[in-house]
Amino acid sequence: MTPSEGKLRSTIDSGFENRPARVQERFGSRMGFGQVGRRSAIELGADPLRRRSGEKTHYTLLVHSTPNNTRLTLTHTPVAYLPGSSPGHPGFKAAYPMAGAVVARVTAGSVGFKRGRRQEYEAATQASLAMFNKIRDLLRLSSLARLNSSPAVKDGPPRELEIVFNGFGIGRDAFMASLLNSQATDLRELVRTLRDSTTVKIGGPRPKKRRRV
Repeated sequence: MTPSEGKLRSTIDSGFENRPARVQERFGSRMGFGQVGRRSAIELGADPLRRRSGEKTHYTLLVHSTPNNTRLTLTHTPVAYLPGSSPGHPGFKAAYPMAGAVVARVTAGSVGFKRGRRQEYEAATQASLAMFNKIRDLLRLSSLARLNSSPAVKDGPPRELEIVFNGFGIGRDAFMASLLNSQATDLRELVRTLRDSTTVKIGGPRPKKRRRV
């Protein structure tokens, strides 16, 4: 090796030595879920979906609208739709055991509309407002728990909300009108995603007879 080559090699080596090491974010996307098992018990906490430093708690609001009823279900976001998800990885399921769990459920019948009245526009509106109040209760309980220095709400307060529509019933429009109303301004700030999971039928067998009420 010539003196010039040796000098060049030493310069390159010193450059690599002085280069700052890549910082691993604590809860960033650089950590794959193959490493999730290496997190300490303090990092994961008693409930892994509870909000930690910089980490969001994802909830999903399912709006199932049929010609005869409107059903609203608030759940922890299923594993398949969590950011950076890897549903088949056992470490992911261990880190998010509450994923997909039902938190609250409201139907047109549960707010006082029975039989044929469950398919009315007003029934879907009242069901939507009742669900909004349940979400506010989660936020309020979490705030009270922090103020009283008591353990946080077990399921964790909603930080990001995904809305999933299913069906083309009248409750779909009633829910959107309620969400865009001035009464739901605080909840619109939580919404991050709108998704439609309605399956469009093309051909197929003869449908069931229309239900008579």
